[in-house]
Amino acid sequence: MDKEKFYITTAIPYMNAKLHLGQIYEFILADVVARFNRLIGKDIFFLTGADEHGQKINKSAEERGVPPQEYVDEMVKDMKRLLKLYSISNDSYIRTTDKKHEKVVQDVLIKLKDNGDLYKSTYEGEYCVPCETFLIDSQLVDGRCPQCGREVEFVKEENYFFKLSEYKDRLIKHIEINPDFVIPETRKNEVLGVLKLGLKDISVSRTAVKWGVPIPFDSGHYCYV
Repeated sequence: MDKEKFYITTAIPYMNAKLHLGQIYEFILADVVARFNRLIGKDIFFLTGADEHGQKINKSAEERGVPPQEYVDEMVKDMKRLLKLYSISNDSYIRTTDKKHEKVVQDVLIKLKDNGDLYKSTYEGEYCVPCETFLIDSQLVDGRCPQCGREVEFVKEENYFFKLSEYKDRLIKHIEINPDFVIPETRKNEVLGVLKLGLKDISVSRTAVKWGVPIPFDSGHYCYV
């Protein structure tokens, strides 16, 4: 008889700095869940990894005076040391600089383009480098990022956008007819509330910073995934 499959993943931490206690806490919690499900006979796949691309990492590497790849290699080495120290029993470790990851991202982008889900436009507005988030004026708090409180930068650049707005009704319907798709109930209601307010198309490429996955159909554009 085939074992019941059970998949668990942590968030993959951003490699702009060494890990902190809150991230270790998350790994330990995920490890407890993975170990328990192994004990009761399930076929477990426990994933963690490293998010290595983006402007913030590029900036941290510049401040250190090393190439971005060398910088993230050092951060990943330290992360793996901590995973071993705390006996985290992950089955796989994904890096966003891995070639296999890059290929999957590029394949997905090509499919999205072929399906008509991507379009090119110019973004003009505020950008928070630490949070790597585009913001509109109404989201700012005293001219600063509402999440981290730091100053934002004005940017204007050509991006590819994903037509997220076109999926609002489909997402609402899917969640409503699949009651266990989002749990607990309070979070499901929260997600539905956000969806019903409407979704905005999101930027999926940058041109200002080259440390990312190259967009396969448009040189000069890079994706951070």
